[in-house]
Amino acid sequence: MNGSVLAWNVRGLCASDKRARVKAIIKRCRASVVGLVETKWCSCSQFLISSVSGSRSSGWVTKNAVDSRGDIVIFWDKMDFSSIDYWEGDFSLAIRLHSTRLTIIQAVVIVYRPHEKEEKFAFLRELEFICRRYDEPLCILGDFNLVRSNEDYRGGPRCRELMMEFNNFINHNRLVDLPLQGALFTRSSGGSNASLSRIDRALVNLKFEEFYSPGPVQAFERAESDHSLILLQWGMFDNVHRPWRFENMWLLEEGFLQSLIGWWSILVRGSGLLFCAGNRLRQTKQIIKIWNSEVFVRAHLKIEGLLEKIKELDDAEERDQLSELAINERSLLKCELDKILLMEEISW
Repeated sequence: MNGSVLAWNVRGLCASDKRARVKAIIKRCRASVVGLVETKWCSCSQFLISSVSGSRSSGWVTKNAVDSRGDIVIFWDKMDFSSIDYWEGDFSLAIRLHSTRLTIIQAVVIVYRPHEKEEKFAFLRELEFICRRYDEPLCILGDFNLVRSNEDYRGGPRCRELMMEFNNFINHNRLVDLPLQGALFTRSSGGSNASLSRIDRALVNLKFEEFYSPGPVQAFERAESDHSLILLQWGMFDNVHRPWRFENMWLLEEGFLQSLIGWWSILVRGSGLLFCAGNRLRQTKQIIKIWNSEVFVRAHLKIEGLLEKIKELDDAEERDQLSELAINERSLLKCELDKILLMEEISW
């Protein structure tokens, strides 16, 4: 069985343009279940869920914010899962999902960073209760705001007592801390003197590991937040061929409409109105294909290039502090990425 769970501290989703960019990134990940924290929504609605999921048929549950923090949203494709029940804690939102393809029930828990030291101990007690509550395959993902070792943190204070408690919790409950791929750290404070940490992670119980055999957790570029999106996947994913179709984003390219009028006006030989119209459509389609590949370039190729450059700077930041020039360069790359993501989002 193929599947994936995505978790991301998005640092606010009130602005419609940011929701559109986040939606484009989520769509590229093709996650079966998505958990977002710190959306800063006062209340959730089907409209808001659709604006980031891209589907009007998504199931969803939410944990509202307390003092403007701690909100969590989980949504999933109803074609893949049906909801059995959910449980809301002080620092987490848990849901049991039944697969529509297999007679298997799994529990997904999305967590959100406690801030104060005493809150973190309470958070670990809450996770202990969750591990006892669910006997099904269980995965716990999100922003733990806890590290397991000195290697998980660079810059800033550390609490050895909390590190020990976190490790004891994982070992006592026989959880597997899945390895991270794609980055050493998942959060950056930003600036020329940035502190880096791996506080976003995925824990699974032995039943989940035995049934799904998940791979490493993939960490993505910190493009729309100071946190990396993390993706837990299992199974194999096949590439899907995308048929040719007119893209709305082409209309944003300067001069496209004038060029389209010229291409349509090219003489087509043949007799009969329908015959000539069909040939004109096929001819214009071929011209647009060439224009798209040679002049416009596919949006996803631009996105891949920008993400690669952002990741190079993220990796450089993990090795050493970035210069002001490099920080400004990353900001410009993120602005360009925002523009392309919006163009991709309006494509059909």
